[in-house]
Amino acid sequence: MLWAKPAQSHHCPNTTLSVLSLCNTEVQSPHLLAIGSDLGTVDIVNLEQRSSVVAFNSLHDFKVNDIGFLSKDILLSFDKEKLIYLDINAMSPSVIYDQPSPLQSLTFSSNSSLIIGSTTDNILSFDTRMQNPTTLIEQNSITELSLLPDNNTLFGLQYKSLSVTDIRRPDKFYSLEVNIKFEKLACNDHYLAAVTEDCQLYSFELPFSPLLMKNLIPFENPFLFRPAFINDYITIGTRDGIIFILDPETDNIDLIQSPIETPIVSIASNESEIAVSFEDDIYVFSHFPWEDNLLRPREGIDDDFDFLEEEDEQKAEWLSQSQDIKIESGECTYERYGYCEQQVFSCYTCSRNEERPIGVCEQCALICHDGHDIIPIGSRRRFRCDCGNNRCPAPCRTMFDPKVSENTRNVYNHNFRNRWCICDGPDRPPMVQCVCCDEWFHHECIGFYTDKRCLILEENPCMSEYLFICNDCIDNKLTFLADMPDAIPPDEILDFVFELQADSGIQPGEGDPAKEACGFRILGGRWIQKDQFYSFAGKEKEFDEQFEKIDTTEEDKLLPPARLQSGYANFMKKAYEDIFRKVSDDGRTVIQKSDTQDVIFKNMSQLYMQRRRDQDFDDNDGGSLL
Repeated sequence: MLWAKPAQSHHCPNTTLSVLSLCNTEVQSPHLLAIGSDLGTVDIVNLEQRSSVVAFNSLHDFKVNDIGFLSKDILLSFDKEKLIYLDINAMSPSVIYDQPSPLQSLTFSSNSSLIIGSTTDNILSFDTRMQNPTTLIEQNSITELSLLPDNNTLFGLQYKSLSVTDIRRPDKFYSLEVNIKFEKLACNDHYLAAVTEDCQLYSFELPFSPLLMKNLIPFENPFLFRPAFINDYITIGTRDGIIFILDPETDNIDLIQSPIETPIVSIASNESEIAVSFEDDIYVFSHFPWEDNLLRPREGIDDDFDFLEEEDEQKAEWLSQSQDIKIESGECTYERYGYCEQQVFSCYTCSRNEERPIGVCEQCALICHDGHDIIPIGSRRRFRCDCGNNRCPAPCRTMFDPKVSENTRNVYNHNFRNRWCICDGPDRPPMVQCVCCDEWFHHECIGFYTDKRCLILEENPCMSEYLFICNDCIDNKLTFLADMPDAIPPDEILDFVFELQADSGIQPGEGDPAKEACGFRILGGRWIQKDQFYSFAGKEKEFDEQFEKIDTTEEDKLLPPARLQSGYANFMKKAYEDIFRKVSDDGRTVIQKSDTQDVIFKNMSQLYMQRRRDQDFDDNDGGSLL
């Protein structure tokens, strides 16, 4: 491995922040490294001779925000006010942009003269032969740009969305909602890499495939600046001096061992080199070709992934609480159970607004919404999984059959927004859930005592045999309960209340003495033993209206299909037909993993590129691509 360390004079000793750019070794020789500092200086170093080519000590009045080689002899650099075009051979800099709207991001191709920048007002195209830039797209929200090497496809970052446009047709400007706030962006011919505001790294396979988005590093790390590519590997550095090398195809994570224990502030790379700016110096890692000892597993990385596995186990534990229905692993409850009583989880990541919350089943929460912002909201009666319908911005991957556009019988309350109880407060135990309306109540909100201490019924084991029905449901939904006299609470409850030395709040009922006693009233409602409560099935009309299983087969026929799910289902069926045909044509009887990867991933990319071309990405049309 060749370690090339620029002489100390090539790195300004009075600065600790530098941005770097490596020349494209396919079109340029010798190998050059450009260094822009926070003092406004620009240095160019010949890596083969390890010597300075040229140094500009007062090129910028402010720190250099970014720097890059436009061609063999041309370097671009910009600060918050100016974009400078630098002819290396003539050593003559010229200002090609100096206007009130500062540049936020700049992107260009190393094999053409195309330069594109974003300001707070517009996306601009620069021509070095003209004094003023041309407005490419009128906008005021793009904060980061990246141009594909094809010189036509431009990606941009907006708040929780990605934009993509063909610069030959800038009027066709698409904004794709991802519900993740990205801050840094880079791309090559095959992948798009993006870093989130909480410093996680994602990749997208190109042609752009939203469903193939991967979270390459799901744990937080203090990344600085944008990622870079060395061939199809993504390189990125952390504040603690770790240089990650990631393969977006296999998800492998390797690293280059840092030669010094100081934070990394910038990384640049080309086909054969990685330049790293530390706070104290600049190192260039070079390999012709790559050597085995350049890439090695990160020491202690297993510990990090052990921690992630522990988190997954904890998540799986709370996702599996009180699951009564029988479902296979990886199977959505939609097809087999429809509207049923099940554990429901609200996904904030996929909810585009509070007025249209999304509730999903356990398996969809674990698989389709893995890594999303999810909260468990407990059991819900007659609830059908929303994953894949028009509320959800992506198809359901736990089933290949179509779904209807909307689950019209689902009931959404403020629990889906993480608000609880009659007080509309936060999730604060102890709470109890009404078996009829599914609302959760804080104990202290529905029953106080003379000493202001709340009776925590869960501490008494006998309460596991009782269900709670709130007063509102007794008054409006199960009114027959109001006429039933109260039974005497079990001795365990009375003893428990006596031990607390509190006024229990147990209320004697005034029901019809001719009727069977039913439960006891306490804490703003009635507690009834499970067996007695479910014995009302088939006897009380109100009970059947609330708890009888409903069949919506005929209703569903009148609803349009969920757009994304239908396309996904048709695609998967065709993909598997192609797999079986391929295996049969090869004379094999066993399907291999590579068969599914080759067919599904390739065709999925084509499917969503076609969908992006054919559909309008307005959220008002019932869903977006992402």
